Amino acid sequence: MTDQSLEISAGLPVTLEAVELELALQMQDIVSNGFEDSVQNAVEAAGYNFLFQFPAGRENGHQRVAAISAGRGDERQILLVHLAEDGETLRVEAPDDKNRSIARFAASYAGLMDCLGSTGAAA
Repeated sequence: MTDQSLEISAGLPVTLEAVELELALQMQDIVSNGFEDSVQNAVEAAGYNFLFQFPAGRENGHQRVAAISAGRGDERQILLVHLAEDGETLRVEAPDDKNRSIARFAASYAGLMDCLGSTGAAA
């Protein structure tokens, strides 16, 4: 394990899903495995679904963002994992007003994947 750090965004409600994801992320070596593989491994270990990841605007101090789906239907929770510019620090957060559009897209994408999965279509 490296000296990476992980934090749950202050001021937001801490959910069991966010804590489980945080614990699974702590077991990953972000520097060696890379962001996407590390997040995918952690998400799989926590029993959630990796939706997508993309480069973040550097003006907010992050390199990349990944969207995660925990649960299904009305119980679904979208979580975002941010990789800081240092390439080692991760932050898990529930979407808020500043990233509402990402959360809406992630929830729609997760719903689509649920539908495709229930019809037997390949994703």
